[in-house]
Amino acid sequence: MYPNIKHALSNTPNSFYKKLFALAMPISMQLILASSLSLIDVLMVSSLGSAEVAAVGLANRFFFVVILMISGVATGASILAAQYVGKGDMAGVRRVLSLGLSVSLLVTLPISLAAVFIPDVIMGLFSNDPEVIAIGAQFLNITAPFHMLMATVSIFAAVLRANSQSMLPMVVGFIAVVTNTALNYLLIFGHFSMPALGVEGAAIATTISKCVECVVMLGTVYIGGSAIRVNLATFFSSFKMDEIRRFMKQSLPLVFNEFIWALGVFSFTIIYAHMGTEAIAAITLLSPIEAISIELFIGFTSAASIIIANRLGADEFHDAKREAWVLTTLITLGCIAYGLLLVGFSDLILSIYSDVNENVLAIAADVFIVIAATLWLRLFNVVTCVSILRSGGDVKFTLYVDMVVIWLIVLPLTAVAGLIYHIPVQWVFAIALGAEALIKAPIYSLRIKTLVWLKNLVKDQKKPTVEPA
Repeated sequence: MYPNIKHALSNTPNSFYKKLFALAMPISMQLILASSLSLIDVLMVSSLGSAEVAAVGLANRFFFVVILMISGVATGASILAAQYVGKGDMAGVRRVLSLGLSVSLLVTLPISLAAVFIPDVIMGLFSNDPEVIAIGAQFLNITAPFHMLMATVSIFAAVLRANSQSMLPMVVGFIAVVTNTALNYLLIFGHFSMPALGVEGAAIATTISKCVECVVMLGTVYIGGSAIRVNLATFFSSFKMDEIRRFMKQSLPLVFNEFIWALGVFSFTIIYAHMGTEAIAAITLLSPIEAISIELFIGFTSAASIIIANRLGADEFHDAKREAWVLTTLITLGCIAYGLLLVGFSDLILSIYSDVNENVLAIAADVFIVIAATLWLRLFNVVTCVSILRSGGDVKFTLYVDMVVIWLIVLPLTAVAGLIYHIPVQWVFAIALGAEALIKAPIYSLRIKTLVWLKNLVKDQKKPTVEPA
């Protein structure tokens, strides 16, 4: 991608690093806070029993699938908005927000309706344990509004970040976590004369906290007079054929890509669930910790995407290439160091689950090592795929890679290992994470070297002014 890392680092001004951290830290904190909602639910429900842990964990897995689909729209909106910011066109940013909000709500409406009318069918896809299905269906039914609220928050947050306003999503995320934690404490266990509702209480807390987050986000944007706020006239004027075509060209492959990847995650979860309640409970315990570890660095990959898209929107192709190399190096090295820290403090981290069944905890300890060992390569793939290739509109290629790698190679391999040969779940989990990461890394690296991603998406395309490495 760049011939000399030392040369790339030395030619990158300090202002670049300041911008990177100014963007990345609030994004990481907001994403970690969002993931903390699931962690808080799992931690507070863990004392109720393995079935309750599995049910809430599987319901949160369903949320994860939905969030990935929303992420496809949000990523497309963020990339186009960031290129418009680089171009200096705030009207274009507002048009992107209008289209992104419309598409994300259309995507999530049927999902919310399904959670209302057929939650037991959804849970039945994850588990064959009647108790887990019943508990999870109740959780999904109560949290049905979550998906559309999440869609609204995600699109506004994505466009705010593209305009270098990453503090607001972090602040509203913090408010949501505090609200969720307080309500969980009151409603799960029945403190301060409140009813002890168990999993039902966790679902009510999740829904209310997301409502609060959405209201605070919209209120701050509109009352505070943010540059991205959209009125009705701007909203309806955004639906011009050229603008719709541009948005759809960037976003639809991403939505489909995230949907394909989300279905893969969904399928992996089904495999783990059919290996036993203890197996899925162990993975469920660590899912929030895994998500928080990833989100810590996703903030930097999101910031990288914004920085590179700004460069591409301003036709600064040489700087985009150099900074892409620097960002990939920094994020990968940071993940390696963090993974080593996770291994070193594994006993301390797992001690938060002291009330959990010993068999479940033993499996979780092995799964934890797999997560720590594969983190750096998985994040390398995120920064190369999301931050670099997608920022330049190379979205169809990443879609094809996911379709082939996940559905034709890794998923069949995992299913055979877990359901036919009955290999222990920790090894099946290692196959799923490790195989995907190892196959994708060289593919993305070679694609980046072609420089096909050096494109301005918000005006007539220009050919790159740099030669392939």
